[in-house]
Amino acid sequence: MDTLSAHSLRVFFRFALLVLGVSLNTAKADNLTLWDAGFLVPESVEYYAEGDVYFVSNVNGHPLVLDGNGFISKVSSSGRVIETSWLRSKPGSYTLHAPKGLAIAGNNLYVADLREVHVFSLPEGNHVRTIPMEGVSVLNGATPIDNESIIVTDTGYKKQGEGIAPSGTDALYRVWQDGSYEVIAMDDAMGHPNGVFYAGDNEILVVTFGSSELFRMDMSGARTNLAKPPKGTLDGVEKLADGRILVSSWEGDAIYALETDGSYTTLVSDIEDPADLGLDSEQNRLLIPLTNSDQIVIHELGR
Repeated sequence: MDTLSAHSLRVFFRFALLVLGVSLNTAKADNLTLWDAGFLVPESVEYYAEGDVYFVSNVNGHPLVLDGNGFISKVSSSGRVIETSWLRSKPGSYTLHAPKGLAIAGNNLYVADLREVHVFSLPEGNHVRTIPMEGVSVLNGATPIDNESIIVTDTGYKKQGEGIAPSGTDALYRVWQDGSYEVIAMDDAMGHPNGVFYAGDNEILVVTFGSSELFRMDMSGARTNLAKPPKGTLDGVEKLADGRILVSSWEGDAIYALETDGSYTTLVSDIEDPADLGLDSEQNRLLIPLTNSDQIVIHELGR
């Protein structure tokens, strides 16, 4: 069995356990864990500093299916759920299918949702527009560039029977608030790009779910590979002010830190299926959704 197939089976096995009500929580006690809070397959957490709240994207179903079941939760930074279904599909306006990556640019929240990017105004959450994108399969990671645009990844998968298979659409796009977009890089050998973080100064950080790589890319699409983490199936990526790069690994059940000397350390361990990472810049916290156990881990990074 090849690596992709093994990982695919692991993902769907855990979805089956979720349906049967089996808890998969193994988060350590020194982290604040939000559980039994109404999250349903949470994939991304984004901190909104002006409101001091966290937005959580919930797939609520199969991650590759256009089923209209997705929603966005709003949670206070103290861990109180303000509104479980803060944003949900509105017939005739927009449909949330399997929302994943979240990004705040200017006064707007952007939501990567399979073949569309939704834009909502903040703080109210009013729908601004939905941007359908041609030739994509699974828009996934999202990160702001400036007040008017973001980067999104197409992870390049499609549903095939009860599993998943490559779709050949692996790519990074720049998307503007006005609905326009352009390709930054497109390559079916990219390794299934998942999490993305724009670090400024023309530096894009990307992790791949299939090939388990971390790399830098500039806005022209030029790529520089960085050291591979100890284990793979990578989902989220963040860069801290001290220069460390954090990546989440499903295979390792961990958050790894690429130190400035090029070595890796384990920042958080024993957390299953950590997805797209968020950073609370005010409280200096790492925000970690645990996709298949419906939990959010809030990890204190220290001062």
